[in-house]
Amino acid sequence: MLDKLLKEALEGGCDFEARLTPKICVIGCGGGGSNSVHRLMRTGLEGVDAIAINTDKFHLSRIDAQKVLLIGERTCHGYGTGGDALLGEKVARAEVDRIESLVREYDIVFITAGMGGGTGTGAAPVVAESARKHGAIVVALVTLPFDIEKGRLRTALLGIAKLKERAHSTIILDNNRLLEIVPKLPIEQAFMVMDQLIAEVIKGVTETICETSMINLDFADFRTMMLHGGASTVLYGESDDPEKVVRSTTRCSMSTLRELLAP
Repeated sequence: MLDKLLKEALEGGCDFEARLTPKICVIGCGGGGSNSVHRLMRTGLEGVDAIAINTDKFHLSRIDAQKVLLIGERTCHGYGTGGDALLGEKVARAEVDRIESLVREYDIVFITAGMGGGTGTGAAPVVAESARKHGAIVVALVTLPFDIEKGRLRTALLGIAKLKERAHSTIILDNNRLLEIVPKLPIEQAFMVMDQLIAEVIKGVTETICETSMINLDFADFRTMMLHGGASTVLYGESDDPEKVVRSTTRCSMSTLRELLAP
């Protein structure tokens, strides 16, 4: 996609930098993923398109996102999948053309979902597969249910296994950590802490790629690292200098990031 933009920019005399900036989106799948996208929009995340995909029509109508997609309306009638991940995958595959029409224009696709539910668990791997088919780098940031949710936990682990096969990188956030980090916060505020972590990862990658810094990383570098594994630049650091004279990126491996986030 970037090669095509380079050619068009040179021929059309348009804003070279603007045309070559990679297009990035975050897609929330299911109720939990859509809630994350809704809260992410309120954090002031810039330069990233927000998309919500769900089978629950009423829930989707309350989500703040640039684009929303209701799937499985003929099968679920807008009421959701009832926690059936196999049904969630089935309806997502039935509407894969609509999903592909949403993701085909992006260079980097972040997918967020609460694993263990029906739509998020079933649809997230289909969305990842569709985005990857059209050349996007796919990074999934998904949450594990609380330990007391035994049935949902089994469903979540099966869904994560499928997602890992389709996304370039899958980062797992454990809801149980919230009980340790913010044990006294109301559940809505506790989930906002998790969403803030997701937002920081997305913001860090976006700003590192799209903004000039002392140690620069462009989209081609990011793509190469994600395609070949090993060391990846995913964390972002900025000095406290009010003039922001010093700005640099921090290198770490995706495996290191997973270790930081794992229980």
